Amino acid sequence: MTPITLHSATPAAILALYRAIPEFAPRHSLADIQRRLAGRQASLLIARSGGRDV
Repeated sequence: MTPITLHSATPAAILALYRAIPEFAPRHSLADIQRRLAGRQASLLIARSGGRDV
C-alpha cells in the first residue's frame, strides 16, 4: 500500500480515510474535506510569506 501524503492525496482519498474512522465517518462530507484542505493551503501560504501580501 502506497502511503498517502497531503501532497499526493485527493480530497476523495482523504474522505475515505476519515470514513474508515468510526468517530469521524458521520460528521464529514467531501465538501468539508475540501474546505479543510483549502484552509490548510492558505495557512501554509501565509506562513511561508511571513504574513506579507504575496
